[in-house]
Amino acid sequence: MYRIGIVDDTEELLDDYAKRLRRSNIELLVAPEGTKEDIKRWIVQERVKCLLIDYQLSAKYDFNGTELAFFLDDVLHGFPYLILTSYSEDSIEEKLVVENCIVDRTVMGSNEDKFNDFCEQLKQITEVFDNTMNKYKKKYEYLLKKKQVEKLNAEEEETLMEVYRILRAYHEVDDIPAEMLKSSLSGQIDAVLKKLDVLLNIKEE
Repeated sequence: MYRIGIVDDTEELLDDYAKRLRRSNIELLVAPEGTKEDIKRWIVQERVKCLLIDYQLSAKYDFNGTELAFFLDDVLHGFPYLILTSYSEDSIEEKLVVENCIVDRTVMGSNEDKFNDFCEQLKQITEVFDNTMNKYKKKYEYLLKKKQVEKLNAEEEETLMEVYRILRAYHEVDDIPAEMLKSSLSGQIDAVLKKLDVLLNIKEE
């Protein structure tokens, strides 16, 4: 199933939303209360692929929906979200998220045709996200293997570092010191290991 998260400070309609979405093979996961960092960790742990964010989060959270979206843009590169609001003009005027990420929340209770179109939009968003992450993984693996046999140029090394940081944020790669990916340090380590091999061979002789 498609894993979609939702951050909303009202609970009375969430069960209805979840049931409607489940009919379209979409699992709705409700975010915990807490800080923006708590929600970020939850997204990664639960492998949420898109987040529906209520614009007004006054009851349970000390931030609104666009502030959360702005935070996620910074800490989870490329993570998709939609702002659900009955006050789209307020969200647009803040200029923290682009207009096409703002959705009238009445779509969650709309007629079948409109709701089905919304479900297809959610599925497309998650598929694009999955494909993008897979491309990042392939790029990372390619550059890492290439680095093991030859020195990367400056552009390739910069790309490797950037892709590593993106994948690390999603816990898709091992958490290693970023310096280990730099050619300068890697070259020093290789030199030390070669010297060690020479010393060991001498002792054996």
